[in-house]
Amino acid sequence: MSDLSLEPMLPPTTATAEPKRARLVLVATCFAGAAAAMFFVAMAAYYARTRAAALDAGEAWLDDSIIRLQPPNIALGTLALSLVFVYWLIYSVRRADRPNAYVALIVTLVLGGAAMNTIFFLLADSGLSVKDSLVGLLVYGISGSFIALLLAAMLYMVVVGIRLLGSDDPRQLTELVTAAGLFWLITSLVYSVIWYALYITK
Repeated sequence: MSDLSLEPMLPPTTATAEPKRARLVLVATCFAGAAAAMFFVAMAAYYARTRAAALDAGEAWLDDSIIRLQPPNIALGTLALSLVFVYWLIYSVRRADRPNAYVALIVTLVLGGAAMNTIFFLLADSGLSVKDSLVGLLVYGISGSFIALLLAAMLYMVVVGIRLLGSDDPRQLTELVTAAGLFWLITSLVYSVIWYALYITK
């Protein structure tokens, strides 16, 4: 009498499906982006409230002679243009088009650096002082915080580039590239809030 095996009999061609990995990177990026957005919205709200209180008290605030509109407009346009190349990057990675992915990544980083340089020029050209006025402290605080956020987004893209160099199949990095693109989009939207609250309404 032969022993009966208790293991299920599967056809030899049947393969066990691998469990799908949770999108931890994308979810973590969503939480980080939401936290950053909430921080800057709160900063913009505090700036608007402080500005309104100062104007009601008859105190002087910003004007066109202190902050010109050209630099912030250029920075906003640069970040808006970079979103096209971010989408190009995601599109290329999903189709395993490594050369176009590299081009899109490099152009995205260049545009991010250009926007950051414009913000630095804006602060240097304003002549505001952190020690002498509350408005200077708020402008430098909000602008400096955004520079840190933009730098984080650029470093995220650098990580994507490093992973692309070491990956055999770029399509395996679709989640990472999508998460980096989402963080870049949130960064650009945050600047649009700063652009209106800080540089347009002043």
